[in-house]
Amino acid sequence: MRFDGLLLGLVIGWLAPVGAGADALDDFLQDLHGFQAHFEQTVFDVRGQPLEQTSGRLYLAPPDRFHWSYQTPYQQQIISDGENVWLYDRDLEQVIARTLAQTSATPAMIFSDPEQLQHHFERRELEQEDEYHWLELRPRADDSEYQSLRLAFHATTRLPARLIISDQLQQTTRIDFSRARRNPVLDDALFTLRIAPGVELIDERHGN
Repeated sequence: MRFDGLLLGLVIGWLAPVGAGADALDDFLQDLHGFQAHFEQTVFDVRGQPLEQTSGRLYLAPPDRFHWSYQTPYQQQIISDGENVWLYDRDLEQVIARTLAQTSATPAMIFSDPEQLQHHFERRELEQEDEYHWLELRPRADDSEYQSLRLAFHATTRLPARLIISDQLQQTTRIDFSRARRNPVLDDALFTLRIAPGVELIDERHGN
């Protein structure tokens, strides 16, 4: 399938109008009520060698609710209910709680809050390649932990396909999305965290 569609994908890329990546993002965010996908995440060092590979599930409910669940090789969750953010490490039996306002601009913000996306990131079109429409987002803040985020959308489905994050430590994180669904019905329970007995809570929220 990959090789059969290569030529067609290249033609689509060459013929894609300027702004195709931004248009794909805008189309995706228009009337977006929810998003879910499986993801595979790979972290590369400065030489391009893989350091870590993880996979899991992602759920988003704009404007500010998200649930990143790392399932292999370890279990961690990053959950926001729109006001609070919990970072739960099952192996350590530890939860770190912060307010959303305390959390720096994150990749989840790309999909979960269009207004914050415009506020925190500048857009730059990239050349289209294969079957993807590409867009680069650069943080406006000088102290951001990210240098850039490159986002790819499938030219046909217009759904997110890949996110490449370059950080200030010269590491690159590639997140590949599959089994993606736009506007599924999502359970509100996905965006809250019930802390089990025996789990340590480190509460970093203001006033705590």
